[in-house]
Amino acid sequence: MTHLNISQRFALIALNGQDLERITIAKRMALRGIAAAVALELQISSGCSLKSLFVCPPESTLALYQQTVLDQLAPRTGETLISVVQRTQKLHDKALKVLERCISDQLQGDNLLDTVPSLLGCDLNAQDNGTQYNEYRTEASVYTRLSEGLRAEILEDDQMADENIILFWLLRESGCIHDLFNEGELPTVQVQMQKAYRVSPLAHQLLPLEIHSTLESSLKGLLGLKQKAASADIGIGLNFLFPIFERSQSIFIDTERLYDNNEVFLSRILDRLAGHDVEVLRMSKVPLLRIDNVLYEAVPSAVQVGGSGIRIPVYGARLRRYPLFG
Repeated sequence: MTHLNISQRFALIALNGQDLERITIAKRMALRGIAAAVALELQISSGCSLKSLFVCPPESTLALYQQTVLDQLAPRTGETLISVVQRTQKLHDKALKVLERCISDQLQGDNLLDTVPSLLGCDLNAQDNGTQYNEYRTEASVYTRLSEGLRAEILEDDQMADENIILFWLLRESGCIHDLFNEGELPTVQVQMQKAYRVSPLAHQLLPLEIHSTLESSLKGLLGLKQKAASADIGIGLNFLFPIFERSQSIFIDTERLYDNNEVFLSRILDRLAGHDVEVLRMSKVPLLRIDNVLYEAVPSAVQVGGSGIRIPVYGARLRRYPLFG
């Protein structure tokens, strides 16, 4: 795999599983993060701090998606890098859609990203209404390499590199923290970020910065998720439990009847998941599956369908999100 810059690495993590057609809240946050990553990578690589003046590189040195971001952010003469990064919060959906097309075209052209039917399309309700859904899928070996590498660097490095500090911040601001870290690991991540905040000039400037909107913060509160703040020596409110919104759908797959035999039950599930990249990680009454780089438990379940007072049970499996690194 060729060398990937910060924005490409982040995009391959954040776009995986995102809806192809719609600008959902989750995808809007991911695309804002990609825009911020572009602004940061173009300046930090030359040793600039967030308080340095933003200097636009020659257009000939930029990829199309990088130039697209600069055109949208339109840095002004005398403007600081931190000001340019903050402006990503105000990018509207039309601009984000243009950025999405540019970055996805490049990553797909490099065979790092493709599009597949959405797992939501396997849901009983989606099948009934005939709606077609598609989503992005990062190439499996690339996703594994990026996610496991970043996890190791954040959890274990005593002196975190600037690139990894930026990637952590992007994960936090896009709501993708739970894609890489389970809840039991978050205290360790928090300690690592506190350490970086004290010793790294970049972390000291970047970690207090927020680019998610007030609306998204309000939705977080409405969903009833707890906000975990960092300790007083940072005082910047690291929102480790920022929700994933649309990415936490509950999918019900019809298996026609309830099976006592675990192998037959699993076989029926796999039939329904044809066209997806599926790996069976655990054979049991509740199988554990890796589907398009995301882990799910397939819980035997039933739903009631019908109308006019006549309700009949439909048996199947409820796909329940499972920590990727449990």
